[in-house]
Amino acid sequence: MRALIWDGAHARFVHDVPDPTLMPETAIVRVLYAGICTTDLQILAGYMGFRGIPGHEMVGVVEDGPDHLRGRRVVAEINFSCGRCPSCLAARARHCPSRAVMGILGADGAFADLVRVPTANQTQNPLATRHESLHRRQIRKDTGRCPGGPRTVSSCGLPDQRRADCRDNPPDRR
Repeated sequence: MRALIWDGAHARFVHDVPDPTLMPETAIVRVLYAGICTTDLQILAGYMGFRGIPGHEMVGVVEDGPDHLRGRRVVAEINFSCGRCPSCLAARARHCPSRAVMGILGADGAFADLVRVPTANQTQNPLATRHESLHRRQIRKDTGRCPGGPRTVSSCGLPDQRRADCRDNPPDRR
């Protein structure tokens, strides 16, 4: 598959990265849209010491995994928790001490053709809220400018994702 690889000093676009392998309680998702946010830029500046495939804002289609998910359009919760520790059992999975974070900490991200995502981290059919999100976040269709960040633009299905001008930061922080 194709992927953007960050080695800590340089980003390289590579055409022959091995496909992620299916593991229990995961699915392989074909990435349709991936957004770049401020965290991705901070990773390129050294944040978290991440090496691998960055990217955590994504929309994709389940290509392999449980039958009930195959072919479904999904977005992913980026915190991959263990599900067994006291934090997870107390419904605080985002505080799991052994969690991985897609494209940030211990798990490859969405700047690739395919990404492995735990099935528990997938939310199906974001198109159902597309029009509500466009209205609620007041995204300007002509520029794609949205206060909700890249995930909102991607999941709202604006016509040309590559040209969307979506900024997480207010003007004084750009």
